[in-house]
Amino acid sequence: MIDRRTGHDVLRRPDPGERSYPDVGGLSVYVYSDYLADRPYEAKWEIESQVGPSELRLSGAYANGLKAQRTLRLRQGESILHTETTLQNGSASVLDAVLQSRCIAGPRSMDRAALSFRRQDGTTVEQKLIEPGTEPRGYKVYDGSELPDGEWMLSEAGTGLVLVNRFPKDQVSRCFAHWNGKAENAVTLWLWSAKRALAPGEALKLETDYEIRKAKTTS
Repeated sequence: MIDRRTGHDVLRRPDPGERSYPDVGGLSVYVYSDYLADRPYEAKWEIESQVGPSELRLSGAYANGLKAQRTLRLRQGESILHTETTLQNGSASVLDAVLQSRCIAGPRSMDRAALSFRRQDGTTVEQKLIEPGTEPRGYKVYDGSELPDGEWMLSEAGTGLVLVNRFPKDQVSRCFAHWNGKAENAVTLWLWSAKRALAPGEALKLETDYEIRKAKTTS
């Protein structure tokens, strides 16, 4: 996701030689049987259709009968990418499923990166990711009243840009942030849907927006 005014890509671009490539950068979606499952369900994805330069539709098929549809859409006149993933149980059995939307950003300087948002209980969170004298890595799980109130923001002092991640509150059950400035600069923002036992034909949806905007300046 490149800001055309500055040429800066807010997402992390992994090297093809990296371990676990390509799942160490960019935007992605995964389907698990549970929040604590070791591995996601394996899927085969195909391009279903493309609507001009602003919309791409993908379809995914899973060996257990789950089917996914994913849409990536640029909002006209705005610096916003909308993603929408719908998972449907196409099997004859009840299947446990939870959707995970993942964004891996690549700050230029982890020392100047910060996460901020208002929690659903009204409390404001302003968290600098790397503090002097501490390990340059960490993670935090937010759920219940600690969940962001529909959006959270990753900023990096000096770039003038903020990555805003918005989501419908009724679709997200927990958020997870992970950052690492030791061997690489990476900040991962996870959104988890509620876990559902999908009966045959039932569906589960997860939507999320990503916006690049200018940081507010103070005089």
